[in-house]
Amino acid sequence: MYHLTISQKIKNAAITLVSESGFEVVSLEQIAKKAGVSRNMLNSHFRDKEELLSLCCLLCVNRLVRVAFLPSINFVPLHRGIKEMWFNYIRFQQEYYQEAIFLQQFFKSPSCISSGNLKQEIIGVLNPFIGYLIKYDGSTARVKGIIILSFLINSTRSLRKRSTHEISLRADTVQMQFGQHFWPEFERIMKLPITA
Repeated sequence: MYHLTISQKIKNAAITLVSESGFEVVSLEQIAKKAGVSRNMLNSHFRDKEELLSLCCLLCVNRLVRVAFLPSINFVPLHRGIKEMWFNYIRFQQEYYQEAIFLQQFFKSPSCISSGNLKQEIIGVLNPFIGYLIKYDGSTARVKGIIILSFLINSTRSLRKRSTHEISLRADTVQMQFGQHFWPEFERIMKLPITA
């Protein structure tokens, strides 16, 4: 039987609470209570709330990359690969609902990426995705990759129908949204005059 470590319990509690209440509202006391540990135990594992939630963000981004991006980066042409990512991201939202909501909450927070270290770590996790874009867009793909990730995370909100943590999506709705909204916006981002 698999047992969660204390660190994993704390991260899971933080992801759940942030997905339910928002980044700014959740306190370390609430996280400790939800995880079933004392505040001192939480403090022995994580320096502060920012460190804990940054590590939760990396955990969620890693899973997002494994579920949505890695299976798609060998597709040619670009349109097909990005379409696969879109569908895989919707699958990520279905299978890892709280992590998807956590990422939305985290990236909306003003203090979410104040740390340069976190930015660099997220870029490191996204390297396969950014490498895929570089094949088509050269050196500006790194900056655009972050913009596209943020857009991807926020772009499926209109598709999601929440009913006790389940998402019901029809294939024809997803296809239509991809053609009408996601792909035109993706093309617009790729044409932005960003210097590397």
